[in-house]
Amino acid sequence: MCYITQAMVIAIGGKAIAAYAGGIAIAANVALAAGYAYTGYSTYQGRVEAGKAEERRRKYQAEVAANNAKVAEYNAQDALERGSKLEKQHRLKMSKLQGKQRSVLAAQGIELESGSALDLLDDTAYYGELDALTIRNNAKRDAWKYKVNAQNQAAQSGLLQMQGRDARDAANMNATSGALASTTSTLVTMGSSYTTNFGIVNTVT
Repeated sequence: MCYITQAMVIAIGGKAIAAYAGGIAIAANVALAAGYAYTGYSTYQGRVEAGKAEERRRKYQAEVAANNAKVAEYNAQDALERGSKLEKQHRLKMSKLQGKQRSVLAAQGIELESGSALDLLDDTAYYGELDALTIRNNAKRDAWKYKVNAQNQAAQSGLLQMQGRDARDAANMNATSGALASTTSTLVTMGSSYTTNFGIVNTVT
């Protein structure tokens, strides 16, 4: 006949406690892993989205700069056209002035090809031409400033687009590195917890 001794009861109880403790340890490790996984994923997703947001911001700025470049190009062309128009208007004005001067001088019987009358007509022609060239040069200078601005804006647009892509790639790399580090840390923590908990359990026989 087999009798259950006190030692057997103690042994059976110890194994039951060990199994129960093991179950609790496993459940704790699973919960720990789930928590780390959720945190790691949230961090990863947050970094990726931050990179995308920065790329969108840079892209918008690049589009603004590109549009400014187009406006500057338009202004450069407009400056040249306006300058050409003003120059023509000024030349026409001076031509009419010279004609009026000739008429007035001729009506007074003054010789136009010599003396003070000729000097007056020559001065009118000289300063009229000087003003016309000044108008042309001013228009060219304004157009040049606009063109330089257009080139700068275009370069800025290209730079911003590149920075946007770099920001996105850097964020993705950072997110991936962070996820790997988090996973490694989780595995190490779980391994340590498993060893500690099951090391205690396995000593109970």
